[in-house]
Amino acid sequence: MSRRKKNLINRNRLSLLILAAAVCFLLYPLMTNFYAWYEQENLKEQIMNSNQQPDDDLSSGTAVSEFNGALLEIPVLGLSVPVQEGTAQDQLAIAPGRYTESALPGQGNTAIAGHRTMYGGPFRHLAELEPGDMITLTCDDVIYKYEVEKLYIVENNDWSVIEPCGYPALTLTTCSQEGRAVRQVARARLVSDDSSINNHNSKYTAGE
Repeated sequence: MSRRKKNLINRNRLSLLILAAAVCFLLYPLMTNFYAWYEQENLKEQIMNSNQQPDDDLSSGTAVSEFNGALLEIPVLGLSVPVQEGTAQDQLAIAPGRYTESALPGQGNTAIAGHRTMYGGPFRHLAELEPGDMITLTCDDVIYKYEVEKLYIVENNDWSVIEPCGYPALTLTTCSQEGRAVRQVARARLVSDDSSINNHNSKYTAGE
C-alpha cells in the first residue's frame, strides 16, 4: 500500500472520529434529560408508595420528623418534580435535592437545589417566577403551600440562602444565566399546611 493511500485512510479515520465525537457532544444534553426524566418517574412512584394514608384525626400542621422525599409543584411553571434528600452531584443528576443543613418543611427555611440546564433542567424557568406565585411541597402526606416573596442572585459561596430566615420558608436555588459564579434564588413564605393529602387536587398518583 502506498504511503499516499495510507495517509488518506488515516485522514478518513480521523474525520470519522471527529464526527463521532461531535455527535456525542451534541447528544449528551439530550441523553442526560432522558436519564433524569426516567429516574424522576421512578422516584415519584417510590415517594408516593412510601407515604402513609393520613388518619382521620390528623390536624393541619402535622410536623415532619424526617425527610423521606417530597413532591414539588409550581403550577405557573407547569413543574411537577420529586425532591430527594441531599445535593450531591450524582443526586442532582436525577432530581432536585434538599440541602441537608436546611430545615424540614414547615419548621424553618427548607432549601432545595436543582439543575437549570441538562438532567431535565427542572429549574430551567425559575427566574420567571413572580411574587405571589404559589408553590406546593407535599411531604409525608402533609401539603405545604408557599407564596413566592422575591427572587434574587447570590454568589456561589453565599450559604445564607439555606440559613434560618425568621419564618417557615421554601428557598429554591439553581445556576444563573448570568454566569457560573452566581446562583438564582427564589424565596417563598409558608402560607398554610394541610395534613389531608386526599383534599389536595394533586396530579400525582402512584404509577402515573
